[in-house]
Amino acid sequence: MAAKVAPFRVSVSEDEVEDLRSRLRATRYIAEPPVPDWRSGVPVGYLRDLLRYWREGFDWHAVEDRINSFTNVRVDLDGLALHCLRVPGRGPSPIPIVLVHGWPGSFVEMLDLAVLLSDPAATGADPIDSFDVVIPSLPGFGHSDAPRSPTWGRTQTAEAVARLMTFLGYERFGIHTYDIGASIMSALCLSDPDRVIGYHTTEPGIPGPEPRPDPDSIRDDERIYLDYAREWEAQEGGYFGILATRPQTLGHALNDSPAGLAAWIVEKWWSWTVPEGSGASLHDFLSMDQVLSNITLYWHTRSINSANWTYFVTAGRTRVAGERAIVPVGVALTTQRIERAPRAWAERFFPDIRRWEDLGAGGHFVTMERPDLVARAIRAFFRSLR
Repeated sequence: MAAKVAPFRVSVSEDEVEDLRSRLRATRYIAEPPVPDWRSGVPVGYLRDLLRYWREGFDWHAVEDRINSFTNVRVDLDGLALHCLRVPGRGPSPIPIVLVHGWPGSFVEMLDLAVLLSDPAATGADPIDSFDVVIPSLPGFGHSDAPRSPTWGRTQTAEAVARLMTFLGYERFGIHTYDIGASIMSALCLSDPDRVIGYHTTEPGIPGPEPRPDPDSIRDDERIYLDYAREWEAQEGGYFGILATRPQTLGHALNDSPAGLAAWIVEKWWSWTVPEGSGASLHDFLSMDQVLSNITLYWHTRSINSANWTYFVTAGRTRVAGERAIVPVGVALTTQRIERAPRAWAERFFPDIRRWEDLGAGGHFVTMERPDLVARAIRAFFRSLR
């Protein structure tokens, strides 16, 4: 396998940071709409506060220093270079594990989790539970190259991640993922299950069975979940329709306007983090610095369009009827209702679920919000697989 590795450092010039501030100062805000709360999207007042902090209070270079405190490399796999961050395990026999982010997220979500998994003894856990951690940026995200093939899809991305792990010296490895990362890495569970020590996820309903089961075979709890999923898609799924059909048109605006980029991303972070009906704020769960570290990565790498294209190039992918992922699976449920598929539904695709637990806290971006809970769940699942 041809591959080349190069050390990598995140480094954004002060001129580029000042260009961002200049663009933020020139933001043209919309008029207050008739429905000023989150029901119609990001409120004007919230966006003003977020952009003001981005312009005057947020320190990107501090984020760079944190990222660069880890080992970063770019691995060229036959012309497609993937960025990844490595954290070696501190324990007697670390298990290799790849942490795969979702959309609109990035590898920065996983930094605290990586530390907890690599060195459990540092927080009082058993060093036997240590991991060699690899956090890739998916193709088209962050500092990884965007695929140039119009037929590149999730199967090819899964194969690229597997090749990356091979090049780094890992023939078998564990997986933790969610969101579109779950769609991607479940493809590897289908195509090359022997490479997967275990698969851990916070979204057990992804990808789900194909074709959909006969209605007479669906249990009541599955039916309730599927009814809710249809409601959720009608209220929340507009982004998917846009990205699966016309991502490029939106990409022009998002690549040019930091205000538009921030609104596009933070709406999902708010909606997928704040519990329904709680009346809480996003920043009761995640700080502005945490949210902006992710948004700023998209801005400085100019990667929002190529990340959005992930949905376009995979639209219409056909599945083989009845295929199932025969790998050991662990599940940790968040508080997001759409992510809480019943176990019976999950077992239609993942028949070998070894651990099923409820975290009792955390939303879609739980790896950044509550890395302690996710680390504990991952350790418990893989303990029996060592």
